[in-house]
This record gives sequence, structure tokens and C-alpha cells, in this order.
Amino acid sequence: IMYQLFCEMTRDMEHSKYSKLLSNVLSVIGNNVHENYSVQALSEMVGLSPSYFRTIFKQYTGFSPIQYQNYIKMHHAYDLLSCEHYTISEVADQVGINDEFYFSRLFKQVIGTPPSQVT
Repeated sequence: IMYQLFCEMTRDMEHSKYSKLLSNVLSVIGNNVHENYSVQALSEMVGLSPSYFRTIFKQYTGFSPIQYQNYIKMHHAYDLLSCEHYTISEVADQVGINDEFYFSRLFKQVIGTPPSQVT
């Protein structure tokens, strides 16, 4: 029983140890949706190896770093498409995606509807 408590405490301490670092990474991603950060670049921001960063990031967010970036980008794109008068190509460019067809596929995958149907 003591060992289980120790393991739980250690896990909680690990989580809180990285939560501030990861929240900074999440802020960077959210404030720079036009950027495409590699796992290497993100892991360097917090001083972790890329593989350990992926593990901690997934535990903290439920997403891989790339999935999270895509999620944030597509939700930002949805907001732009529904509130502004931008073309799909302009919105894709604003979220750092140069290929309109790739953007449309990714948008539908994340949001569930094609960008052409957002008004």
C-alpha cells in the first residue's frame, strides 16, 4: 500500500512538474497558429528529449504534439471562416498551411465538415 501511494505521489509530482512547462508550449502553439512547430523544436522549448516530450505531451493533453497543433489550427480556421469573409485559401494560409487541398482534408477530419460548408 505504501508503495502504491509513493507511486501515485511521484506521478502527481511529475505531472505538476511538467504542467507549467507544457502550458507554456500550449500558449506558444495557440498564439502562433501560423507556425508549424516540429516535435524537436517544441521539445527544445522545455529542455526534454523529443521522445519523452511526446510521452508527457500526450499524457497532459490527450493529443500528440502534431495532432494538437492541427486541432488548434482547424478550430482557429473555423472561427475565421464563420466570422470573416476570407476565402478557404486565405484561411489556410493564415494557419500556416500552403496547400488548400490538404487544408480542406485536415479541416474535415478535425471539424467534421468541409470548410466550404462553414458560413
